[in-house]
Amino acid sequence: MIRYEHAFIEEVQLSTWSQFHDIALSNSLDNTHLLWRGQSDSQWSLLPTLYRNRPQVTHAVVERILSEFKKSCVGRRGINPRPLSNDEWWALGRHYGLDTPLLDFTRSPYIALFFAFFDKQPSTTGFRSVWCIDKTSLKSLSKLSREKWDNLNGLEEWINEYSKQIGPWNNPEGYEPSES
Repeated sequence: MIRYEHAFIEEVQLSTWSQFHDIALSNSLDNTHLLWRGQSDSQWSLLPTLYRNRPQVTHAVVERILSEFKKSCVGRRGINPRPLSNDEWWALGRHYGLDTPLLDFTRSPYIALFFAFFDKQPSTTGFRSVWCIDKTSLKSLSKLSREKWDNLNGLEEWINEYSKQIGPWNNPEGYEPSES
């Protein structure tokens, strides 16, 4: 079932693995402009866990969470670890399950699907979500300021640099599959 909730958001309800696989394959030929995200509840908007779990969180609380996480890591990052930026600290925290202001994306629809079903708790709606964002279409439709759009473009660089999900399973640039 395809339903248009908003002018530029298409919702597709799938009931089988093969339906998802067909959609993923149809988007895999030229996927460098696609970002995917899996969420275990279809009612959730694209909102980081920190703000989804604590809707009234203040900047001071966010800073305190990061500060406490940094303190908890003292002595756990090895001998003489390199300094990290706040974004890198948040990424490290996200890796260990910390609620953060980061919103994780991947280039792989299958990794997104994994995260949609990772939480064993049932969804409040009975459905999971896999978001597919086409950066090209988003940019052409966007009314964001140039500065804000540049920040969104930086998301892809951040994914390339910090994501441990990049590998041959999601066909990153420069990866050539073996002929087996």
